[in-house]
Amino acid sequence: MPDPDVDALVLRFRLATPARWHRSACPKCAAAKPRRRDTALAVRIEGGRLGWLCHRCGWRGAVALDGPVADRPLRRRPEHPAGREPPEPTPEETGRIARARRIWRSARPIRPGDAADRYLCRRLDGWRPPSGWPPTLRLGRWRHGPALVAAACPWPARRVVAVQLTRLAQDGRRAAVAPTRLTFGLLRGAAVRLSSWAPGRPVVLVEGIEDGLAVLAATAAGATPPAVWANLGASNAPSLALPPEAEVILALDGDPAGRRAAAKAALRLQAEGHAVRIARLPDGLDPNAALLRCGHGAGLHPAPCGSITDAEIGHES
Repeated sequence: MPDPDVDALVLRFRLATPARWHRSACPKCAAAKPRRRDTALAVRIEGGRLGWLCHRCGWRGAVALDGPVADRPLRRRPEHPAGREPPEPTPEETGRIARARRIWRSARPIRPGDAADRYLCRRLDGWRPPSGWPPTLRLGRWRHGPALVAAACPWPARRVVAVQLTRLAQDGRRAAVAPTRLTFGLLRGAAVRLSSWAPGRPVVLVEGIEDGLAVLAATAAGATPPAVWANLGASNAPSLALPPEAEVILALDGDPAGRRAAAKAALRLQAEGHAVRIARLPDGLDPNAALLRCGHGAGLHPAPCGSITDAEIGHES
């Protein structure tokens, strides 16, 4: 039976510039989740066919401009993985990004013995990277006290768009204030890159900075250490932009929110052509706690996630 939504896409985009991505609201899910500027649907014309992929609900397919063809994932654009070019920020979002960059510029690299160094060593059972802490982590100040500052960037850009502050006491413990963590800027789609990516290296996605550093400690002795990126929250994992065709290991927290986010991210990443594995963590533990329990040398043992279905996104185990 003809789909009127598909007919509307063909009517709207059949004369669009070929071999490039176009963005639009998704007719399948936009009504249920309205946005002032909705660009969840990516549309592309190439080789005489029109293809589409919604990065929110997963609706995808392709039609020949003279008739239907089999549904299949679209070819990715190398400059922006899966064609997910970020929309231009609004004036309000631009102001938030500017504030995050001011906070980042006012911070300084972490030095041995300072509050951030003591905090991280305490959380990692005394481990410190031989070459020093990642350059995406700095020591700053917030409300007259020290703070660990982590910088998040969207792939492939290197400009900071968001920062997360962990408020600390002078002795390196987490400050006894609420909230302990503060995020500024525009986090959507960005991650803190704790180690760099190169072709042939997998990307390990974790939620928190401490989780990512624990994974670095556990994999440092490997022949090909992975790139470790922290998405600063389970809800941000499905929206991350990643290097095209990179293998992805999802090491999100072992709680219902983390498992739902891992299943949702795996569904989207598989549709974009990534090989995906999921590290199954013990109930209630994050990677840092799990690796500390087993010893950092134990490493992660992720399993292939197979074919993730929409039903698994709502599964809690």
